[in-house]
Amino acid sequence: MATLVDGRVLVSGPESAAAVHLLPCRIQHNGPANVTNYFVVNSSDSTQTGTVSSTFRGRGLQGVALTAPCEYSFVVLANTRSPHGTEADHYWRLQNRFKNITVWAHDEHAPTQQSEPLLNLPNWIQLATEIHEPVHVSSEK
Repeated sequence: MATLVDGRVLVSGPESAAAVHLLPCRIQHNGPANVTNYFVVNSSDSTQTGTVSSTFRGRGLQGVALTAPCEYSFVVLANTRSPHGTEADHYWRLQNRFKNITVWAHDEHAPTQQSEPLLNLPNWIQLATEIHEPVHVSSEK
């Protein structure tokens, strides 16, 4: 089974400035939403604790902002039909790129690295960089 990811469309273009949210729920909708009018983020807590708060469908939410490192971006991919001449079983097309995402958790507690694996992203990137760096062996005896 072959998979092809086509990232040519937006690799050189600007990143989206839209606010991106990872909510702790499942929503059966894949289209556009008027988030700026209906999802109000209260940033009063952000200066001291680094968290923000909001509500969604009557439930309290606590959020933490996550920024991708300089040379990285978050992406949105769409599984589409393979173009003519491509033998891939799965063809993913890059739809959008962005640098910031707010990760949300229910009620009183903001998400942590233990509860939300996405918050471990900076640690994984650092580990991957260190693993793939060349190893220099000295010839001292």
